[in-house]
Amino acid sequence: RGLVLGDKAGFAEIMNAVNNEIKFNTGGRGMQIDYSFHHRYDRVNTTYSYGTAYADVFAEWAAYVAGTEFEFSPDKIEQLIDYYLDGICKQAVYGVYTDKGTLNRSLSREEAFMPLDTGMPERLLKASTYRKDELVEIIALRNGEARPEKSFATFFWQSEHFVCQRPGFYTSVRMYSTRNQNMEYPHNSEGILNHHKGDGANFLSVKGDEYLNIWPVFDWQKIPGATILQKPELPPENKVLMPGVTEFVGAVNDGKYGAVAFDFISPHDLTRARKGWFFFDDEYVCLGSGIETPTRKLPVVTTINQALLKGDVIISQNSKEEILEQGNHQIPNAKWVFHNGTGYIFQDPTDIRLSNQAQTGTWTD
Repeated sequence: RGLVLGDKAGFAEIMNAVNNEIKFNTGGRGMQIDYSFHHRYDRVNTTYSYGTAYADVFAEWAAYVAGTEFEFSPDKIEQLIDYYLDGICKQAVYGVYTDKGTLNRSLSREEAFMPLDTGMPERLLKASTYRKDELVEIIALRNGEARPEKSFATFFWQSEHFVCQRPGFYTSVRMYSTRNQNMEYPHNSEGILNHHKGDGANFLSVKGDEYLNIWPVFDWQKIPGATILQKPELPPENKVLMPGVTEFVGAVNDGKYGAVAFDFISPHDLTRARKGWFFFDDEYVCLGSGIETPTRKLPVVTTINQALLKGDVIISQNSKEEILEQGNHQIPNAKWVFHNGTGYIFQDPTDIRLSNQAQTGTWTD
């Protein structure tokens, strides 16, 4: 309105208010000090929904007023760029595809296998030269003009979300404690099966399309990385959002390598497990101990991965290697499994269940 009416003073006042909204609001709604984002007071990570929309609005106006007397102050635009590069981009596979571990109820929406767009980094480049080379690199990666080169390990401690990237893979671990809740409430009846998605979910990507639209046929009691009591059915959807039970959840990292600890007790059924992840250059190690549940009548399962079937599944068993036929297999004494560019190695020969077959389901489920 100020622009239409030529109200320069009124427009300046509005732009000053917008400028001052680029700020940390740690513990409340908004940008957290670790560059994750919380939209509600449940302290659930919403960086890849509300948090990107938040940044995009500021980037848009920063580009509009760049080079004018109304431009954002340097400290604010730099904070915005830091949030974009160290928060938003680091929670994406190679900065190009959204990490499925960050998603909440939006899993209920079908998506195309498209790189994230380049609009935001392009607008930020119009507003500032701060961290210019990194913004240019993100644009090149999303345009397919560059290959991933960065290696990092980052813990978003306000959201209890850990990410690790190497040029050849990207992975994350999603956790929660008494400080946070596990998952976004299933608003609009979206994400109604998300009860266990925060329970140490460990999604792994080599290309970025490993979980593309898998959700209608997904077994929601077999989340990659999670230890889950196998119930006849999940609780009702109004029980998806739950507070954490334990305090000891966290990680340590030096920027490149890291270790994650999760003293887990399920708020849904009190299943307990102590979990650890240790991240290196070409591999990472997952450990679990103290796995127990108050009811001894139902099995407890730790899922290594559940991803789209692409190509052969090769196993090593009793010193022999073979390509598995499609089906549902009980495999004793498995030493390792290889599928779609990733090897899963067991410390000792282990009895596993492996399913490599067609599944059916619906988006409405």
